[in-house]
Amino acid sequence: MGILIYLIIALFVCIAVLGFLLFRMHAFFRVLSKDVKGQNLIDLLEQIIKRIDKSESRLSELSKQLSLVKSDQRKCLQRVGYIRFNPFNDMGGDQSFCLTLLNGELDGIIITSLHSRNMTRIYLKPVKDGKSNFILSKEEKKSLEIAIGLQRNKKM
Repeated sequence: MGILIYLIIALFVCIAVLGFLLFRMHAFFRVLSKDVKGQNLIDLLEQIIKRIDKSESRLSELSKQLSLVKSDQRKCLQRVGYIRFNPFNDMGGDQSFCLTLLNGELDGIIITSLHSRNMTRIYLKPVKDGKSNFILSKEEKKSLEIAIGLQRNKKM
């Protein structure tokens, strides 16, 4: 008779645990089917899965486009260095300048303008991988270093 009482108590405990689990599952089901109006829950879940698949394919497409933009961006103007200076002692003011324009691959040009009382001369030198095949003046070198980021722009 004692064993029967233990079995009945164990049965009531099992029923209570199962009732609690059923209540939680019912609450979860109500949350899950809150916005379902006249639809089958399985149909709703299939629609959600289709939307997720579509979103994943769109995300993959956007990721590819971002990679293309990043690779194209390396070829755009990204770095600028300039310096103003006075190349001639007989003239006041820093009317002359060097301007360096580089892309993300450190390719570009150095534009140098030398201004005197009688004329202005402009020179253009190509830059490849942060270096030029032409001899650079100290101002052009400094302008290039500023563009690359090795120096800050300070008056010479």
